[in-house]
Amino acid sequence: MTAPARPPSFFNSLTGRDVDFPASLREPGFLIDDLAGDARNWPNWLLDDDSQRRITISLIEHVTEERVVIGFVVDRVQGTVTATPDPSGYLRVVVTFEGADYLTLFVERIWEEYELWPPGAAAAIGDEAPGHLGKHRSWVSISASGWPVLAAIANSHGWLNVRQLE
Repeated sequence: MTAPARPPSFFNSLTGRDVDFPASLREPGFLIDDLAGDARNWPNWLLDDDSQRRITISLIEHVTEERVVIGFVVDRVQGTVTATPDPSGYLRVVVTFEGADYLTLFVERIWEEYELWPPGAAAAIGDEAPGHLGKHRSWVSISASGWPVLAAIANSHGWLNVRQLE
């Protein structure tokens, strides 16, 4: 599974500019550490659709700036979310269900929110990403248009929306 065709963008909210290459190669590692903290501090999530199913997450593994594995349980289904830096400069995220790879996403931070791209996406600057992660990482929206495997579980608008319980 290949990363999007163009290099990723990582916005620095302190400077108001993109992080320049090669310093930008550290950005996925910082996000890995943030995700590990989020998993420790925010274990209760919700499938934001008519079902309102609860999702429980837990931190399984964290290697500073290199890898985070987050487990999740929805009803009786178990899976993992594994994030690692991709050689392309993106953060590579692989989601598994019951031990099998389900989908792969590539993450960048164009502005304050994170944009999620499927493997091989053109991802031109200005294109609308088919997935988004909120700036505080408290919600995720992923479109079946980018990941057709989601069509069976997406809402009537074609999106899978997950958010932290408040």
